[in-house]
Amino acid sequence: MAANQATARDVARTPAVAQFAVAAPAALSGLAAVHGDERFGTPRAAAVTDLRLIISHARGGLERAMRLANGLRPGRNDVLFRAQIIAVSSGRLWTHGSGWCSHWRDDRTFCEVDCEGGAFEIERTGSTGRGGAFRLSLVLDPARIIATGAQPGIAFSSCATADRSGSTRLRPARRDGTITIPLRFDNGGD
Repeated sequence: MAANQATARDVARTPAVAQFAVAAPAALSGLAAVHGDERFGTPRAAAVTDLRLIISHARGGLERAMRLANGLRPGRNDVLFRAQIIAVSSGRLWTHGSGWCSHWRDDRTFCEVDCEGGAFEIERTGSTGRGGAFRLSLVLDPARIIATGAQPGIAFSSCATADRSGSTRLRPARRDGTITIPLRFDNGGD
C-alpha cells in the first residue's frame, strides 16, 4: 500500500475525525491565498506553504461515509460529512474554511463553505470496499463550482463577518486553472 493511501480500517480507528495532509508538497505551487476583493482594488496573492483537510462525522460514521457508493444518499439531510480546510500562507494560519459535503457522485463530493464562502470538491480514488485502500484529493475547479451557483475557492472568514472585502480566499494560482492536491492520511502519527 502506498504511503498516501488510507484504508477503511485507518478511518474506522478514528470514527469521528480524520486528518489528511498534502501528499505532494509541490502541488501547493498551483494554489494561491488571495487577500482582498477585486471589487475593492487589486487583491494580493501569496503562496500556500501547508494545508490540511479535516473531515468529521458527528455520529462517528466516517468509515461508512468514505465507503458509500456513488449516488447513495447518506441520510435524510444529504450530509456525508463536515470538512475543514486549514492552510498556512505568509506565516499565518487560516482556519475558517469549513463546510458540509454532500453524497458521492463520480467519486467526488461537493462541499459548500459556510456562509456563502465558496465551494470545493473532494475526490476519492481506489477501493472503497471493506479493508480497501483509497486516496483523497482536494479539487478546486472554478468552472464546475460556478456552474452550481457557488463562489469558486475557499473563503477564510467567520460567519459573523458579512463584509468579505478583507477576507482571504484559497483559489488556483492561475485564475482559469483547475488544481488537484493529493492528500495522505495523517492522524497525528497513527
